[in-house]
Amino acid sequence: MHPLPSELHLDNISRRLLKTICEDGRITVADAAERAGCSRPTAQAKLRMLEEELGVQRIPELGLSALGFRHRYLIAVKTVENVNRRRLLQIIEKSDIPQFAAVCEGDFNILIYAVARNSADYMRWSYFIRSSLQSGNKVLSWKVSNVVLERLGFFPVEAGILEDVSLSQVQKMILTELVGNATISVSELGGKLKMSPPGAKHHFSTLINAGVIKRFTAVIRKPIGGITVAFFIEKPFLPDHSQRAHRARRMYFRESGTGIANRYWMVSEICGHADQFNLANFRTVEEWLAEKEETVQVFGEGTKIHSGIILDVLRGTLPARYLEIEKVYDMTEWKFEGK
Repeated sequence: MHPLPSELHLDNISRRLLKTICEDGRITVADAAERAGCSRPTAQAKLRMLEEELGVQRIPELGLSALGFRHRYLIAVKTVENVNRRRLLQIIEKSDIPQFAAVCEGDFNILIYAVARNSADYMRWSYFIRSSLQSGNKVLSWKVSNVVLERLGFFPVEAGILEDVSLSQVQKMILTELVGNATISVSELGGKLKMSPPGAKHHFSTLINAGVIKRFTAVIRKPIGGITVAFFIEKPFLPDHSQRAHRARRMYFRESGTGIANRYWMVSEICGHADQFNLANFRTVEEWLAEKEETVQVFGEGTKIHSGIILDVLRGTLPARYLEIEKVYDMTEWKFEGK
């Protein structure tokens, strides 16, 4: 019997390999072995163990705006009764707009990440899902925020979303292959698409240069133990807000509580019912409550936090990774010059 992921101990080489493929999802086994300081056979065996025990999968991070999905939403839903998972999944599966959906416990009991080409597409879907939910369970609140800037992390997209994007058929096929297997070589792509390696390389490079593929990484698909908390932050924006934001970053750069993945998986600037969305993993509820209290102290009096502990993911993947957050965290600052 395999150990549960939360009980799995990763040795130093395994951790270095995990970090390496999270930072470069297309790195070869030989190059990963060199970075981790081990032989190629050892790296191959340990990478296979990571896949089997943790469900580690290498994937592309796609540029949704470049694909035409310029509208991205985070939605926190509160219903009167407990969520009927089967009913909710049936509703969610009727559209590709919701790319992630989870049942939660806390201030909201459903979390949805939705993407759309325009606000009209989102509104049509929103009316459909809200009326569908109301038919079986009264919705107390439907709180929506636009995702403005993803500073850290992302929700991996489902392959079905690529069917109607404005790309050539060949480019769609390449993206679909990469979503399923990010390590496939350009030569193998050419073979599957019945074209020369230079032709496949041309299309591959075009997708990267156009921002359709932002980078390649890896995610941990199996549960890693502890509790995963999604929380929305309403900030008071005090005069020293910039300094407080820098203090918050130091919290996000801390090492993992479980020892397998980073503590913080997502940090996004949003506009709507809150100012920021975080997704993080903690060993215990007590550890989360301590972090929540520290977050309020960092942003100052008047800070409000709405949170939900994720119980069950119905669609999509939790973006658990292990990497040096400082290297990938988007430090963009908001500057307004005025007239």
